Amino acid sequence: MLSHYCERSGPGLWAEPLNAASNAAFILAGLVAYLAWRGRPARDWPVLGLIGLVFAIGVGSFLFHTRPGPRTVLADVVPIQLFVLGYLAFALRRLLGCRLWQLAAGLVLLVGAEIVVPRLVSAGQGSAAYLPALVALFVIGLALIGRAHLAMLDFARGTDREGAALLGLKAARTGRRIIGAGMVFTVSLGLRALDVPLCARLPTGTHFVWHLLNAVTLLLLLLAALRHDEAVAEAE
Repeated sequence: MLSHYCERSGPGLWAEPLNAASNAAFILAGLVAYLAWRGRPARDWPVLGLIGLVFAIGVGSFLFHTRPGPRTVLADVVPIQLFVLGYLAFALRRLLGCRLWQLAAGLVLLVGAEIVVPRLVSAGQGSAAYLPALVALFVIGLALIGRAHLAMLDFARGTDREGAALLGLKAARTGRRIIGAGMVFTVSLGLRALDVPLCARLPTGTHFVWHLLNAVTLLLLLLAALRHDEAVAEAE
């Protein structure tokens, strides 16, 4: 089983040098996020679990792009899927305060979309499978910003003004950060889909840029999670 990316020229270990080496960006993103996590006064273990998955994404993708096969494709795909589901659960529960049944419904909806969308949408190298995750980022970001506006309405009405101001500040900042990550991921996903179509003009392909921008996306999401409660300290 050989990967079908533009850069691969044969069965060799280093037949995808850029695709392989660019996975170092995930390790760097995980390291930066870990240092930020260690610098917090409280240990946020769910976020640490997400950071661990970023390291696993880098290792798994490196293995797949050096020795593509049934086992390494699982090492590549499984950590990504776990991060997507884990971050969605974190966002629904911690950032949006959803109930457990709402969290479960959100996860089921995402998994269902990941199964259905690739069958309805054709995109390069299975890129359509990532569209539900992209949409989820924007939905979460917009929901947080919407929550901030509702909090400001409560503030204007004089209903728990201090609590409303704090909630609005936290939600707005985190929402903007997640939407920013979604914008980076939009560009990243587009470049992933263009890897083979641009192969004749760009022999290196664009898949390695997908790795680089995805590392940025994951780092932005992790920092958004870590910094969500910073507004509390600032307000206090």
